[in-house]
Amino acid sequence: MEAIKKKMQMLKLDKENALDRAEQAEAEQKQAEERSKQLEDELAAMQKKLKGTEDELDKYSEALKDAQEKLELAEKKAADEFHDLFQDLDKGKGLLSLIPPPPPCHILRFCAQGLARRYVY
Repeated sequence: MEAIKKKMQMLKLDKENALDRAEQAEAEQKQAEERSKQLEDELAAMQKKLKGTEDELDKYSEALKDAQEKLELAEKKAADEFHDLFQDLDKGKGLLSLIPPPPPCHILRFCAQGLARRYVY
């Protein structure tokens, strides 16, 4: 009879220990599920931010492409104008035709006198 009582106490103690371990495991499972939910929320926020960043990258890439096209057109236009300028020189117009005429001498003397007065004082 004594052996049966000891066995019953051991089984009861084992049952209590098993219940405690089960409760602890359930609490750990709940914490793990909460952490998983938190990480899923963070992942969703990061994916949303990534999508916004990708959209922004697309926008700026398109703007860069447009700017490069405009630059290429401007460079081509400048090269064409430069080429045309030297073709005009070759046709006999000469370099002097491209330079504006100088101002009259009395204006130059007046400007020179005004500059001299400014720097003397």
